[in-house]
Amino acid sequence: MKSFEGERFDSKERVTVVYFWATWCGVCSMNLPLVEWYSRRLENSFRFSFVSVEEGENLEELNRYVQERDVRFKIISAHPALLKEWKVNAYPSFAILDRSGKIRFMDSGMMNPLSFFLRIWVAYFFF
Repeated sequence: MKSFEGERFDSKERVTVVYFWATWCGVCSMNLPLVEWYSRRLENSFRFSFVSVEEGENLEELNRYVQERDVRFKIISAHPALLKEWKVNAYPSFAILDRSGKIRFMDSGMMNPLSFFLRIWVAYFFF
């Protein structure tokens, strides 16, 4: 996968959270501060990767949205084939991958902060 800046993303050897969202999604916008908070606090222990869906969006619009909200995590273009491969059919959705890149948890909708953290913790310490 590549970020919208063209960087290659590799999730091997670290627990990775992949967050599928879109700028037009209200629940995604409500989850964004929580996701950003975890990203900033756990960046030394975990690699966080966040996927932006470009349906109806262009890179200028996405870049403006990200800058207005001071989002610092990596954003990857989500092409329809990628969404199909990951079986994403609702926004927001997130997946937690173990160090080998295997999906350990997949969920969608509003995030519970404690549940989200516990899933990251379990993936980090038990897989």
